[in-house]
Amino acid sequence: MDWNKWKDFWDSNDEKAWKDHEQEYSNAIQESNLALEQELEGFDINNVWKWEPTEFYEFLDKKYFVWKYTAKNRLSTTREKLKTITNPELSFIMKALKAFSEELSNMNGYDENTIKIGFNLITMIPGLGIAGTSGLLSILFPKYYGTVDQFVVKSLKEAGVKLSVRNPVSINLKGAIELEKIMYNKAQELNNRNGTSYWTPRKIDKVLWAHRSNDK
Repeated sequence: MDWNKWKDFWDSNDEKAWKDHEQEYSNAIQESNLALEQELEGFDINNVWKWEPTEFYEFLDKKYFVWKYTAKNRLSTTREKLKTITNPELSFIMKALKAFSEELSNMNGYDENTIKIGFNLITMIPGLGIAGTSGLLSILFPKYYGTVDQFVVKSLKEAGVKLSVRNPVSINLKGAIELEKIMYNKAQELNNRNGTSYWTPRKIDKVLWAHRSNDK
């Protein structure tokens, strides 16, 4: 891929080009992680409502944290923090997640307050900062959230997108909301221009990740 034309690509609505870039994300996944990636890609949040708190804990510990934190030391640290959560706390979060899911399904618009509610809810889980929270939101609600991290910031800046985020290594909630809106709006733009419902913030963050991966 000719990543030298990244700015032109970002401003375009060429769906084939966008899907080609999305495929770069899939191609970069290590074979050992492929099964987990596919499992989480097709995750149905309705499964959560059938779980006990212990099952939700297992999902976080054995699935999500392993997917998100590929560095062994970081995985170990976040898992230790997760151990501090209690079943009643997990049960509360699960109930709040269900209420939020219903709110998303019935909402007429997508605003900063909606994004903020999701972040405030997920950050109740020990071990999850902004990047980890956004990652889980992107798995649970891919139509509304993408993963935000320093690499997303880097890719967007290289595309000429003006950002208020000053420290990409330490993104605050305000910065996360800004980044989520950019990915959501880009997905909407692609769908509107191409007459499809294919694009989501999660798919946009894959393209941004792929650019970072290819930009050596």
